[in-house]
Amino acid sequence: MQATEASQSPALGVPYRQIRAQTSKAICLFSFQIFTDDLNQAKLVLDDLDDRYRAGYSYKDMGQSHILALKMKHENFHQLLASACVTHGNQLSEEEKMRPVRVQWDPERTPALEPLPYRSIQIGISNRLSKKWVNEWVVNIEDVTARAMALKDALDTDKSLALEDLVVKGLVPREEVYEVSKELRQILKMKLE
Repeated sequence: MQATEASQSPALGVPYRQIRAQTSKAICLFSFQIFTDDLNQAKLVLDDLDDRYRAGYSYKDMGQSHILALKMKHENFHQLLASACVTHGNQLSEEEKMRPVRVQWDPERTPALEPLPYRSIQIGISNRLSKKWVNEWVVNIEDVTARAMALKDALDTDKSLALEDLVVKGLVPREEVYEVSKELRQILKMKLE
């Protein structure tokens, strides 16, 4: 059965669409991105395991050869989300086409990269917004490609490693639910409580 936007994964009690990220009590949000050598061609991925899946742990192709951890201020991340429209192969309205951010909800992944019955947010940033994003909104960048490769090696060696084991080993960050306002939940087509 295909889940709807308002449904939950009953066995897991996780909303179908939920933002999960490594956050700090300070003003920064940690997120992950796959990139080539040009940060202006941004693809923001807020799920660490899905990020590594999409990049094939940086081995997939030369266009996805690096994985970065990015820090953004919460208020800038909220601005980014407020500029978004959700796409899933739907025909976009003229108003939606003008929005500089695209959001897609893709399957969350287990440490073994199996799809789960709930979604992770994927964020595409247009050229129109990318310079501001890179030059003003990203406050720190860390190359975590080596950590992604170490994660792949650990999972190749022991496929039974649980998520908590990977967190303890420092291969995956501890993620929390990232709450957003009702207005942002509406823009992102998340369940409204």
